[in-house]
Amino acid sequence: MIKDTIRDGIDSARGISSDTMLAALGLERRRDFLERMAPAVGLFVAGAAVGAGVALLLAPKSGREMRRDIQGGVKKFGRAMADEATDVADQVRATISDAGNRASGSSGSRALENGARSNKAAQASKE
Repeated sequence: MIKDTIRDGIDSARGISSDTMLAALGLERRRDFLERMAPAVGLFVAGAAVGAGVALLLAPKSGREMRRDIQGGVKKFGRAMADEATDVADQVRATISDAGNRASGSSGSRALENGARSNKAAQASKE
């Protein structure tokens, strides 16, 4: 009889999650490092963004100067990204050309090389 009661208690306890048991005792599961630090890091990043915005608004430069500086930075970043994209495109073309040379000889690679040359010329004329 006591064994049956203990077995019934154990069987009913198997369906209960550990969080439920801890809550019944007034305890909770220990949070790992990421769960503890994520809210703090999020608040830090939000505070840094707000601080940067306030610093821009209260900067000793005039609005026109600030807009010019921001516009110049954006243009510089855009040019750097365009140059990087061109470099990557050239590398892809070269890889395709090498693969074409290996697969079918040099007939298809001439067209790719001519296309790469014309693309470089067009890019140079934009600058």
